This record gives sequence, C-alpha cells and structure tokens, in this order.
Amino acid sequence: GQGVRRDYNEAVKWYRFDAEQGHVPVQIRLGLQYADGKGVPRDLAEAVMWFYIAAELGESAALKYRDALIGLLPPDEVAQAQGQARLWLIQFRR
Repeated sequence: GQGVRRDYNEAVKWYRFDAEQGHVPVQIRLGLQYADGKGVPRDLAEAVMWFYIAAELGESAALKYRDALIGLLPPDEVAQAQGQARLWLIQFRR
C-alpha cells in the first residue's frame, strides 16, 4: 500500500500462501522474490521451481524468467527444481 514501509518478509508470506493456492501471477512474483533475495534468502533453484510451476499452469511469461536463471545453476540443481515442481503440480492437481 501507499504510505507504509515495504515489508518483503510479509509480502513473501502472502505470496507463498497465494502461490500454493495456484494463483499463477503470484507464483511468478514469489519466484522473483527468491531470485532477488527480497524477504527470503536468495535461492535461484527455488525461483526456478516456481517459474516451472507457473509455466506449466499456462503462464508463458514464466518461461523467460526460468530460462534466464537456468544458465546460472548447475544441471543437478535445475533437475532438482524441475522435480520439485512436478511433485508440487501432482499434489495441486489432486
């Protein structure tokens, strides 16, 4: 909101809540928070996971973020992020 101090920790809390409910635009925002290290420790693998999820749920904009970060991670971390995204999607679709 306007006139209040930015609280990235609080934002991440609400982003995570909405992202876990399947709100795709917020999944991208959460991925960006992890990529930038705002409100959470910087974690590119976690960011890639959320971008994979958002892309799988139909958000093509997530692909550019995912692809930009994939080159910064070792292949095993990319594979782990992709695997975690798949597990999340299986649970979400139940």
